[in-house]
Amino acid sequence: MEGSLLQTKLLIPPIRSSLIPRPQLIAKLTAGLNHRLTLVSAPAGFGKTTLVADWLSRVGRPSAWVSLDEDDNDLIRFFIYAAAAVQQIEGVDKSIQRLLQATQPVQAKTIVTAFINDCAAAPVPFLLVLDDYHFITDNAIHEAVAFLLDHLPVQLHLLITSRTDPLLPLPRLRARGQLTELRSSDLRFSIEEATAFLRQVMGLDLSVQQVSALETRTEGWVAGLQMAALSIQGLEREDDVSAFVTDFAGSHRYVFDYLTDEVLQQRPPHTRTFLLETSILDRFNASLCAAVTGQPDCARTLASLERANLFLFPLDEQRQWYRYHHLFAELLRRRLLRTGSERMLHLYRRAAEWFAVQGDVETAVKYALAGEEPAMAASWLDAVALDYVARSHMRQLLTLARRLPFVTQGEHIRLCLALAWSHVFSADLAAAENYRARSAEAISRPTTGFAADFPPALARAHLITIEAFIATRRAKPAHAVALTRQALALLAELPEKQARQLRGSILINLGQALTVMNEVADAEAAFRQAIQQTKAVGRVFGVMAATSNIVKLQRKSGLLAAAKLSGRQALAWLADYREHADVAFPAEGEVRRELAVVCYELNQLEEACHHVQVALNLYRDVSVISTSYCLHLLFKLELAAGEVQKAIAIHDQIDALLLEMTAAFSYPLHIARRADRIRRLRKAQPQNPAWEDALRGWAAAASRDETSGATNIGNAENAFLRACVAAALSDDATALRALDRLVSDAQIACRHGDLVQYHVQEALVLDHMGERDIATTRLAKAIWLAETSRHLRTFLDDGHSLRHQLHQVPQTAYSDLLLREIGRTLGDGAPEAPAPAVAALVDPLSERELEVLALLITHLTGPEIARRLHISHNTLKTHIRNIYGKLGVHSRTAAVARSQALGLLT
Repeated sequence: MEGSLLQTKLLIPPIRSSLIPRPQLIAKLTAGLNHRLTLVSAPAGFGKTTLVADWLSRVGRPSAWVSLDEDDNDLIRFFIYAAAAVQQIEGVDKSIQRLLQATQPVQAKTIVTAFINDCAAAPVPFLLVLDDYHFITDNAIHEAVAFLLDHLPVQLHLLITSRTDPLLPLPRLRARGQLTELRSSDLRFSIEEATAFLRQVMGLDLSVQQVSALETRTEGWVAGLQMAALSIQGLEREDDVSAFVTDFAGSHRYVFDYLTDEVLQQRPPHTRTFLLETSILDRFNASLCAAVTGQPDCARTLASLERANLFLFPLDEQRQWYRYHHLFAELLRRRLLRTGSERMLHLYRRAAEWFAVQGDVETAVKYALAGEEPAMAASWLDAVALDYVARSHMRQLLTLARRLPFVTQGEHIRLCLALAWSHVFSADLAAAENYRARSAEAISRPTTGFAADFPPALARAHLITIEAFIATRRAKPAHAVALTRQALALLAELPEKQARQLRGSILINLGQALTVMNEVADAEAAFRQAIQQTKAVGRVFGVMAATSNIVKLQRKSGLLAAAKLSGRQALAWLADYREHADVAFPAEGEVRRELAVVCYELNQLEEACHHVQVALNLYRDVSVISTSYCLHLLFKLELAAGEVQKAIAIHDQIDALLLEMTAAFSYPLHIARRADRIRRLRKAQPQNPAWEDALRGWAAAASRDETSGATNIGNAENAFLRACVAAALSDDATALRALDRLVSDAQIACRHGDLVQYHVQEALVLDHMGERDIATTRLAKAIWLAETSRHLRTFLDDGHSLRHQLHQVPQTAYSDLLLREIGRTLGDGAPEAPAPAVAALVDPLSERELEVLALLITHLTGPEIARRLHISHNTLKTHIRNIYGKLGVHSRTAAVARSQALGLLT
């Protein structure tokens, strides 16, 4: 994001050496630091920016600056620049970055809250200046700044300069003594200051009477005095000076208009042309001016204009970039327009071409549209549109594209495809389908041109992949798989450099569709290929998304150690990647969340809590769905720690969060999770009848969405939680029917991790029904599956009810372990032994060897392990020999015992 910022907007304007000192205003600004807001409000030309910049150089407090313009009337863009400004202050946090990078809409209050929290992290007080706030007309931004002022951290003081009073709660701030105001009456020059300005800065030797006349006529208006002085500088005779001062009159705007003509007439022809033609530019340097005007040696022209005090302001200390006084530029543009609109349009086009060459597509598009060249703007945006998607900058792309005529968008295939992708990831499937259809039409037109690095086959692969993504999200997995295989076939015909742009995304969607179809092994293979592809091109989102899916699949297959290792490896890769890109990646939360579930099941509660907290910080206010899931996990962790009141508070927090988003709250899985939380609270507080009533109410809501037929991975959790609720309400028949379906589908898909949960719940239901022998058989199956995977929390969470049944099953080492752990959890067992120290191997295991070891401790056979790792059986044997050698053992059983003693997979 930082690479696309216009850095000159964040620079405090340099101070002129010939500045007139204004100690009384400096003192008033300094005193205002005791208040929340300082407002410097006055018409153009009163020296607001100059005064504030001078004060900042004297106040001795860290300062951040944003020069606003009309393009900043977008909440996200506004806070992108505000965040970039304050992040230059040491200690300010960067948590807002994940919100500004989010592809989903984010509430304004959420963004401001993150901004406030980031500023509150600063160790010392600092200032933020919003210069030229009068350009802001967006009500959402006004409301956001008002919220900021209401909750301003003590570290931050806000200063706003504006030509008009901003739409902020100024009366309330004024009444509370939280506002310092400087207005035109404060800023206008006194007679003494006018005298010093005209003599010291403008080099005029005027009489006291002449200075007084000019000061009276301009009412101390600095810009008016400057324009008058520039006019007088061109007069050679004293009589002409006297006549000018005598005749000088009129309102500010008309005086300025008149004086602009006077100033222009005194400049050489090439300077007049330069001033008029560069007036279209918001900011400029010598190279840009040369491109627009065609004049040579523009650097010398700019230097001479600055020496002449001709309303030219440097934007950096090196004096590379400049801008005109806004009012002066406006008047110059009015005069330029009088020479013909075609001339002005031509200048805009030249500016657009210069910015396009510099790679600043956003500014190039702006000037091209001003030059009435939408096709040119669309062409430039088309060239980079898919890069915006690859960098997850979909929001910025949609904002730029909205400026283009709808018809023009459809004439550019990469732009159309990128807009379809943007709407897919923004969950607007109707808009995505619309742009997909327009893309298909463009591809089929014989007149459509294709770039050399984007041939028709690649365009068709994008088109099919977008359709596949839409199919997956519309619960049509078989159709999605068929489309995905078509897209992969198209990529196979392309050069690798072109194919890798898309292959990772295709494979992730393939894995997700296969997962829904219960094709677990093929899904995992697709995700692993996606990781390889996305790592090769540095796509963090792809790596994290594919890994989180693998961790989930391995967990459901009962491979908890392997799942944990997969997640750790992805986080280690991300840590290395971050050394080259210090940015928060919300996608990391996907892996953290799945790792938290794995650690919870392993009863590693402290580590699970760490992963949940990190994920919450990444997700909070970016995704309501993901945040609610992380809070649900935190709820379970608090209950496991015996913190019932904290769990209740989190339960209420999830309700409040989801009520902000009706669609999320009505999602069946959220109904089921809420019922599950109430079920657990009912078990923790059996004396509280409110939980019983709430559970029955939400169980009724859940029954309206009951899933029939197959229960694949996509809806298995929903069905299982409803079965648990039915069991809690003694509706044993309903619970058992649902569990029978779940067990059948999980056995077909070899989801042994899920089977542990299902069999435990079956044992509880059957025991309640009096079917003790069958219940014991189901529990024994669960224990047998859990022994290799080390499932614990599934048993501990229902430990009170399971304990008597555990005494009935055939005794094994793992059933004894479960009884001991349940005793500790219920507070009547032996104290927990300290964890064994982790010893270091002389020759550590490689990542691949750790992956093999994680599968050795499972029920999988050698050939099954080889197939899962996509290696030959002989290669697997080689890895196993190496593992045995490093561990100093001679068998699989000994290797498992040794690795557990060393803590290699915990």
